[in-house]
Amino acid sequence: MTEIMNRFRPEEMAVEDLFFHKNLQSALKIGHARGAVLIAAVQNKVKIFEYSPLEIKKSVWDTVAPQRSRSDP
Repeated sequence: MTEIMNRFRPEEMAVEDLFFHKNLQSALKIGHARGAVLIAAVQNKVKIFEYSPLEIKKSVWDTVAPQRSRSDP
């Protein structure tokens, strides 16, 4: 991650808040990956913004829905 951040030099990033998962193995893997990304971001002084899964879905839908309604007959 640090190598990627050094190459592209992001100033900020958005990540999804953690949520409880039924599958413990999956939750651990997601947590490890998320931790690695967050550490790389902090080391590269990237601003981190966290959003809930619902906020992300709503944001994406609010962006896509108007485009879909324009293209629908």
